[in-house]
Amino acid sequence: MGDDAIKKTYECIKKTFGRQGSCYRIGGDEFAGIIFHGDEMLFKELTEEFYVEIKKIEQTVKYPFYVSLGYDVFDPEKDKNGYEAFYARVDRLMYENKNQSKSI
Repeated sequence: MGDDAIKKTYECIKKTFGRQGSCYRIGGDEFAGIIFHGDEMLFKELTEEFYVEIKKIEQTVKYPFYVSLGYDVFDPEKDKNGYEAFYARVDRLMYENKNQSKSI
């Protein structure tokens, strides 16, 4: 079931965010999407579409299926240490989202 969930998650990510950038599996059950040209409004729209796709899958599987998101905009001023600082911040935001989802 784990492999199936990973495949289905990637399909949702690719379907929604892939139109605007690139999507990657970075390990285990973690994925990254890079949107090259966009703004907060575009990301909000894509995120809403993404969760619609997740809900569709959630209704078809016999196991708990949910996804937590962490996201931010790369800022060379804020991310002077490069990718590592950016990744750490986004990873922290993803875990905050995960914890909020569990408390609802």
